Amino acid sequence: MKIAKAGDYLLWEGELAIVIGEINKHAVCIEMIKGKICPHCGEKIGREVITVIDSSPQFQQSAEPIQTIES
Repeated sequence: MKIAKAGDYLLWEGELAIVIGEINKHAVCIEMIKGKICPHCGEKIGREVITVIDSSPQFQQSAEPIQTIES
């Protein structure tokens, strides 16, 4: 079973995302990395955030782990 925690990167339906929060260790909030950039301040705008229960079939089928470098 796939398990994610805050700070983990993953592919969500093939798009790069990061887990930005946990809810009672049963659900996670996932923020898509790809987004629009404001031409004035350079900040991300229009970010998509998804909240999903990590043991649900939706999470288990849509989330793919990625390997990150280790220091």
